[in-house]
Amino acid sequence: MRTILIDEEPWFVGKDVCTAFGDTHYRRSLARVPDDDKRTAPIQTKGGKQKMTIVNESGFYSLLFAMEPQRARGVTQNDARINSRIEKLERFKDWVFDDVLPTVRKYGCYPKPSIKEQIKMLSENLTSSDIDEKECYDKTYQIKRNDCRKGTNL
Repeated sequence: MRTILIDEEPWFVGKDVCTAFGDTHYRRSLARVPDDDKRTAPIQTKGGKQKMTIVNESGFYSLLFAMEPQRARGVTQNDARINSRIEKLERFKDWVFDDVLPTVRKYGCYPKPSIKEQIKMLSENLTSSDIDEKECYDKTYQIKRNDCRKGTNL
């Protein structure tokens, strides 16, 4: 996937993003990305520089959520490669909507626990013969809240 840096921020070639997920109707998908999140830029190709639509990080997510690779030309319901990509795309969407956004709303950020904290959380909960879901949630909440306050692991 081709990317370029503009003001130290990554921009992705929209067609490449669509192709990676099996969406052959990239123009349709790119049309759904807000104008603020896309622009054209000269991109080096085998045939020389060509103007291509690029998307910023926000546009990248908009593009992923707008894609419908199952509706692409020549795709059958039994195309394992496309079905695998659709499943990955759905898992990513679920993670963003079910975990990331609610965590940001509750705690003000989405920290990534350090490896040490992850191992500690797992070992504390897996050694108990009776895993208490509320206790696990409370420990996770404390770690996330503390990390948000410290501004660490973001």
